[in-house]
Amino acid sequence: MPFSFAQLNTLIPALVNTTATKLLKQSVVVALMLLTVGCKGFLSPHKIAIQQGNIVTQDMMDKLKVGMTPRQVRYVLGTPLVVDALHDEHWHYLYSLRLADGSTIAKSLTLTFDQGIVNEINTDYEFPKAAKPDEATSASEATDEVNNEINTSAS
Repeated sequence: MPFSFAQLNTLIPALVNTTATKLLKQSVVVALMLLTVGCKGFLSPHKIAIQQGNIVTQDMMDKLKVGMTPRQVRYVLGTPLVVDALHDEHWHYLYSLRLADGSTIAKSLTLTFDQGIVNEINTDYEFPKAAKPDEATSASEATDEVNNEINTSAS
């Protein structure tokens, strides 16, 4: 014969509807609610950092020079996030990072073109200065210097 809760009420009537059991049930419910509210930091949802826009690196900024054509700029930086509809000679590369704590980091790079070449670069990007060797500022210049020394010593 299967067990039913109605049988439990008839077997133990003193425990089913007493004020002590009602108080115990209410106390358990209140305790669980307080525990849930008290664990706010523990039970909060995971928040991720959200990146938007164009990421501009130190290498990209090193390659960017006044006098470049729009095609060269697109090759170095990619497509701009915003091209001014009324002034298509202004290109804006914008970047924002919203952190999990709610703070936001925003960076911008604005290029101004005059007759199809870059004539102004405005940015708030700051990169740490890398220590470079005194003899050469890049690997290609170092290679050129070595080749020149080889050619002069051979002749």
